[in-house]
Amino acid sequence: MTSTEDLLRDALSATARTVEPGTLSPLTAPVRRRSTAKWAVPLAAAGALLVLAAAIAIGGQMRGPRQSPPLTGTGPSRVVTVTDDTAAIRDVTGRKVADIPAPRGRYVAVAADGTGRTFYLAASEGRCAISLYRLSFRPDGSVDAPQRVRANAPIDISEDDAAMAVSRDGTRVAVSGACETTYRVSVLDTRSGGVRSWTAPTAASARLAPSWGPDGRTLAVFWWDARREIEQAPILLLDPQESTGGDLLMARVLRSAGIQQGPLKGGRIEAIAYDPDGRTMTVVVSLKAFSAIARISANTGDLVGGFTRVPTFAGGVRADGSGDHLLLFGSGQVARVDDGRLRWITRGHDHVDAAW
Repeated sequence: MTSTEDLLRDALSATARTVEPGTLSPLTAPVRRRSTAKWAVPLAAAGALLVLAAAIAIGGQMRGPRQSPPLTGTGPSRVVTVTDDTAAIRDVTGRKVADIPAPRGRYVAVAADGTGRTFYLAASEGRCAISLYRLSFRPDGSVDAPQRVRANAPIDISEDDAAMAVSRDGTRVAVSGACETTYRVSVLDTRSGGVRSWTAPTAASARLAPSWGPDGRTLAVFWWDARREIEQAPILLLDPQESTGGDLLMARVLRSAGIQQGPLKGGRIEAIAYDPDGRTMTVVVSLKAFSAIARISANTGDLVGGFTRVPTFAGGVRADGSGDHLLLFGSGQVARVDDGRLRWITRGHDHVDAAW
């Protein structure tokens, strides 16, 4: 174990010792409160999940085993990660199963639909030019090479800012980010290739992923202009089904990123993910001493319930299709949270995005 890993381990242990019992409110989807275990997978069970052995077809050659066991057990069994210029399929222990070659350019972001079998990868193919590729897993775990998704209009977003989200049914992919002085949210219809875009002025560079509501209609997005404090950056709600695009600033404001009251006062929301019931969102809040996972109302933006402390590396959050398991990523690391407890998936690989 390296000295850096020792420091991270000690920091995480120190953080755990400072947790007050009253602050530990396990994150559970409200629709699952009938269960006695509020998170579906304890760490021992998570470690027993079947190992993925996926296949990538490249020019007639296969990298990795030809197929994996069917999806069984509780919780996701695979993770797709993106580093500075490559993408890979990993099992839930972090072991790399297969590399995902980019047909052109390099991958910069990834997101998955509600089934965990279809992933979309954003590839940078030029200055402020993003293309999308679909990676589909079959029930037996086998997978083909990524297929380019047709788009009838360009997605003008810088590779350094691109972040994305996929609707639960996989019919819409949202990509957000900046290009020079314009912040853009583009929604691609994966069936027709149609693209709708909303824009606003910006002087900032930040990778802040959007999130789809469970109905596939509402899209929550960040917009940050560096001429303002980031705590004032609003979380906006769009309805791409009713709007054809246009001025992002005309969207409804849910709340600002800054936390002004309560136990997380002084913190800043850095990541959002709709919960499956659509009534709440899971958020990552960054404070000076630690980060925390909490929930806010999807209608009012108010904090709901308690929170769970996590290492300060956490900068992005994705829930699985059930909402019972969270994937955290940031500062090059990826971890999962089950039953309010964190377990590392991979560390020290400069990961910029991850999805399951």
